[in-house]
Amino acid sequence: MEELKRKDIIRYKEDEIFVPELLSQIRDEGVRNRISNEVCTYMAGAKKYKRRHYFFEILMVVLPLMVSVIEIVLKDSEWKSLFIVVLSIVSAIFGRIIVYQKAFESWKRYRKYLEMSKREIFSYIYSFGKYKNIEIQKEADDLFLERMEQIFAEENHAWNELREKEIESKGK
Repeated sequence: MEELKRKDIIRYKEDEIFVPELLSQIRDEGVRNRISNEVCTYMAGAKKYKRRHYFFEILMVVLPLMVSVIEIVLKDSEWKSLFIVVLSIVSAIFGRIIVYQKAFESWKRYRKYLEMSKREIFSYIYSFGKYKNIEIQKEADDLFLERMEQIFAEENHAWNELREKEIESKGK
């Protein structure tokens, strides 16, 4: 599994301050609201799935360790077998939930589209990249809207593909 770097974790906390400030600089209120809605959804989704991912990963380490601890601590107890069976079942259930939830994949997907959106907003506001040589503001606004809608459409398509795969896997 791909490991995220510490700077990526720290950057998320900065996003909670940086992104709203960046969004506030979009001139048109309707456009700002539309983009804010999507970008804030990406931020919230990244945060939610990051937490889920770590929660389930920690559980999948702790539960099997607890089986070993119970084996040692309750060496001669009649309850030992029951605890081990229950922990094994719970561990198997959470293992299946990890596969079903796809928390890591969802976290990465939301981060990807958040970063793409931030880069596009930043380029638009500070007139660089594709916006560098555009003299007429209306042309820059139109290009910005077009590119942001492409990002939103791409994310929506990725989300739909993920859901279709989940439906297919449930049928098997």
